[in-house]
Amino acid sequence: MFYTFSQNNSGGSFSGPKYVIVEADSGSEANHIAQNHPDSPIYFDGCSTGQDCGCCGDRWYETWDEDGKESPEIYGEDDISRYGSDVLVIRKETKVSETQREKIAHVLANSDIVWTKYGSETIEQLTEKIVKVLTNQ
Repeated sequence: MFYTFSQNNSGGSFSGPKYVIVEADSGSEANHIAQNHPDSPIYFDGCSTGQDCGCCGDRWYETWDEDGKESPEIYGEDDISRYGSDVLVIRKETKVSETQREKIAHVLANSDIVWTKYGSETIEQLTEKIVKVLTNQ
């Protein structure tokens, strides 16, 4: 499921992305990821800590299980690309096993296309690039 956090314009300005979309199994997991992911600007205690304007309210609010959607969306729109840098998507971590890593390296070692396009890189470097893409790193 995907949980969308919309930033409240606390104090008359936005800070960082206006929307953060987190892939998680529940609202509570999404809240945890949103607060602890290194790229996420989200916190839920802005007024009580003095970071946010008391009259405008907290910049970010927690999500609930029923807020989850099957795909990333903002205000019911699934074409989030139009929001550009105003949206941050945090996907669940994908693990790549050592067996899968070896299979990737095997495919690369036996592919003329790879060597034609990426001849200056080793199979190990290409494997790591693919693993990083697969694990959203």
